[in-house]
Amino acid sequence: REGRGEREKAQAYLEEVNPSMVSKEEYETLRRALVVPLRPSLKGKYKLIFVVDHHPLLKGEEAQVEKGVALALEDSGVELVKVSSPQDWDSLEGDFLGVVGPLLSKHLFPVLERAKEMGLPVVTPFPVAPGWAARDPLLFRTSMPLDQEVSFMAGFLRREMSVGTLAIFYPDTPYGRVMARLMNREFQRVGGEVDLVKSYPVNTKDFSLYAWDLRKLDSRGMLPQALYVPDSWRRVVLLVPQLVYRGVQGISLVGTVLWHDTRLLRDGGGYVEYSVFPDTFTLYSPYLPVLEFYYRFELTYGREPTSLAAQAYDAVRALLSRVGKDGKLMDLGKVNFLGITGMTGFTPQGDPSRMPFLLVVEGGAFRQMN
Repeated sequence: REGRGEREKAQAYLEEVNPSMVSKEEYETLRRALVVPLRPSLKGKYKLIFVVDHHPLLKGEEAQVEKGVALALEDSGVELVKVSSPQDWDSLEGDFLGVVGPLLSKHLFPVLERAKEMGLPVVTPFPVAPGWAARDPLLFRTSMPLDQEVSFMAGFLRREMSVGTLAIFYPDTPYGRVMARLMNREFQRVGGEVDLVKSYPVNTKDFSLYAWDLRKLDSRGMLPQALYVPDSWRRVVLLVPQLVYRGVQGISLVGTVLWHDTRLLRDGGGYVEYSVFPDTFTLYSPYLPVLEFYYRFELTYGREPTSLAAQAYDAVRALLSRVGKDGKLMDLGKVNFLGITGMTGFTPQGDPSRMPFLLVVEGGAFRQMN
């Protein structure tokens, strides 16, 4: 329906419901009435390079990224060119918008060298080592930087949850150490206090000693208001029940993007209820562009998209946004667009400028809070 009132009603309806409450047929009817084409028609004018790694252990991740790329290019008129070896670059001809990829960090440097020769920006949906993007003006990423994630969560804990005291349990891994250090520093910077910081071996299954440390603080009336655990959901579902069994109650659980897995709900049960963590994408968002992406992906590929697919989708959307109204290409660092991962563009350091999605476990399901 094309009347303004009907359009607003349909949009309000979609924003109120969980995706699982809308049938595919109903969604398609509403989408045809609502969605304004976001991709310019560039038929035959530009191409886009997609770096394929073909790593046997990462087939699923690369498949999600490739699907996100293809979906973003749908109806754009831009040709997708896949490269997987140095020889593939030698045969490239035409006008290119940029490069998406690679999957593996070890391939990033040679890809950047090739892209520099062609004067092309490289947008990777995968995490990169801290400082990489800032060092190279042609490198951009749509994944969430670790310091951005921690800063967002520390601010949310202080401002929205009024958390004043924090405990940190972290795995003795590079990721765990970095996240614990960042949260320790950032939470104190925003006015909070960190009362307890403890590491544990990677494969720890017995957390009774760690629960006892919290119990001792509780006995003195000093139980921290929240516990931050920068680890996989697999470790969380072992840790939290042991805390409850040892009598640690009334402490809020705070995680990272690694908690965003439905198996956290399945294996964590009521123990993880009301825990909070951030991510760049969620299937449970009421935001209309996210709903559109979700259903287009599911209808096209017969499966649900992951955060990697969404980050790849936004990587392509960013490159498509380089084309100005006059048909000329803009500097990627100056483009503005509304991404489905909360992105609005890039910082001068090549990191995404975004507001992450904040998720809470509520009623045995994930819910977007912001």
